[in-house]
Amino acid sequence: MGNSFDVLVDMRNMKAFPQDTKEKIVEHQKLLTQWGMKRASVAVGGAIAKMQLNRISKESAHQTEFQWETYDEALAFLLK
Repeated sequence: MGNSFDVLVDMRNMKAFPQDTKEKIVEHQKLLTQWGMKRASVAVGGAIAKMQLNRISKESAHQTEFQWETYDEALAFLLK
């Protein structure tokens, strides 16, 4: 595919997600990485969601996810 891209995710309103969705998110992150995702910048609202994302990142071998408390911080990171 050749082109790299960044992803901005707004999860500020998500406190946690059902455990049965974990496999789908791991699969999705693996695909995004294969397709050329360079970085993911995520605005995370709650500690539980952040913990879940960290676990999923490890399982999908996704090492370029950065988490922020606000949307503006997440966006600013990608615009650097």
